[in-house]
Amino acid sequence: FDTGLPRAARMRLLLRRGAAEEEEEGEVIDEVAWVTEDEATLGYSVGRPSGDGARTTATAMVPLLSASPGKTNAKALTFGPLGPHWPGENPFLPGGGLRGTREAAFKSNLPLAIVRTEHAIPNDPKTESHLWISGCTEYAASSRRRSGSVDEEEEREREKRSNVKNKANLICTLGDRPAYNGPAGIELRGRSSQRYPKKQYSFEFWDGAGDGIELSPLGLPAEEDFILGAPYVDRSLMRDALAFQMYSDMGRWCPRMQFIELFMMENEGGSLVSVGRHYKGIYVLKEKIKRGSDRVAITKMDPLNQTDVTGGYLLVLSSNSHDSMLNTGEPPKEKVLDEGPARVSYVYPKKPTAPQQSYISAYFKDFQQALWDDGFANPQTGYAKYIDVDSWVDYFLHTEMTKNLDGYISSVYLHKDRGGKLVAGPAWDYNLAFGQATYWNGYYIEPWDFTYIGPNQKSYSQMVHWYYRLLQDPMFTRKVALRYRELRRSVWSDGQVIGYINKYKSLLGQSQGRNFQSWPINQVSTNHKYIPIKHWGNSWEENVQGLQTWLLQRLNWMDEWVPRL
Repeated sequence: FDTGLPRAARMRLLLRRGAAEEEEEGEVIDEVAWVTEDEATLGYSVGRPSGDGARTTATAMVPLLSASPGKTNAKALTFGPLGPHWPGENPFLPGGGLRGTREAAFKSNLPLAIVRTEHAIPNDPKTESHLWISGCTEYAASSRRRSGSVDEEEEREREKRSNVKNKANLICTLGDRPAYNGPAGIELRGRSSQRYPKKQYSFEFWDGAGDGIELSPLGLPAEEDFILGAPYVDRSLMRDALAFQMYSDMGRWCPRMQFIELFMMENEGGSLVSVGRHYKGIYVLKEKIKRGSDRVAITKMDPLNQTDVTGGYLLVLSSNSHDSMLNTGEPPKEKVLDEGPARVSYVYPKKPTAPQQSYISAYFKDFQQALWDDGFANPQTGYAKYIDVDSWVDYFLHTEMTKNLDGYISSVYLHKDRGGKLVAGPAWDYNLAFGQATYWNGYYIEPWDFTYIGPNQKSYSQMVHWYYRLLQDPMFTRKVALRYRELRRSVWSDGQVIGYINKYKSLLGQSQGRNFQSWPINQVSTNHKYIPIKHWGNSWEENVQGLQTWLLQRLNWMDEWVPRL
């Protein structure tokens, strides 16, 4: 198939009859295979008849409900601001419509999602659910900007860099055409957060047979696995979003996200959605950290290849003490090493072969030996032989800027590509950062996070010991100081920080009131005696202002003390 575009813009496509989908029985969605990517994109036809009987232009992609070669397709789907609409209407609404009901009046500027399961949602494994996501409509906002103006160009560039992918000017209702309407596997996620009444979930898009399929929810890059994060103890609702954005601004990959409002119909097969009974507040639909071209881009491992074992690896560092204290009953991951307070476990590959295990275990031992050797600062034979130093500088600065008390202890990700060095990151989990925690000096503007000698860092964290040693190298501390100065003059300036917080305030302002009706702000607790949180006030606005004030003061303190490291 030739698109008919000029030679420089041509694409070769393979078009074939689509396979039957399960969204609505008997319907077929055409499939387009992109030769260069060797992956299928569901639900589109290129250059096929549109619903009005006219042929589409060579560049148009029309989603279809059924395959009808050479004929007008009256069931062509429509596009919404968040992508193509899926077949069917909201299955959780009464057949007679919504008029005059509370559900009819429910409107948001955030996409809406409904999850319904016939059983209680377990910690593991995933159980089947039906997932519906609103397609929303977009209205034109008044603007004084000239089209093509410098301000407009700058805003477009900021949106490209933004980790929060919510669109402005959306109206989302329970009667929308769906952006997704089909099966998904879902389970509880988290460790300490499983104690909270507002639960977090992992989910996977499924086909009719229960196998994972890659889809692009709300414009996020296509994948199978996503997270429904629940900002609960974070009463600003934006700590994760802000931390992820500031990490991404360093040029590092970090999960992208969309704020949504969630309705959860757990263990309620066949019932209809009710705002009063099922509304669960503001959630964050975000990417799961995993290997992939649009996630952590490391080489895929071949279990049959017994010799090429240098990568890629995706690993997570946790604390043995935390694991026992916050045990959720989930089976432990395969571990790379279990030394002192630290446990380093495999995220990818999930089931490493014996040669892979031997290689990465030896790599960690060699790194630690080089780090504690007298010649540790030698750039050829010391620690720099084993780690990507710039990434460790960035991770250190970001952890100190956020004062994330788990940043050296739990959910600390590391990865290593084939033939490469050990890279620190991606960043994850900041609900207890930015002065939020009252334990272990977390709410104080000072001192350094890594130097606090309470029961956490010394006895729980191996990474703190690594950073203590790295900071004894004048070359490492010089890199830290230069990088920090660069960031403060650009993406970490006070103006950027205030701009991000104002953006999230505008985005969440309509829905935060509903969220705190479900989860009263003055009743929020971690439900754990060892993890108390700071009281910023009894309103969302006070909590947002507390976050902003704390962060600006923390950066001001670092301005003075980073050069003294």
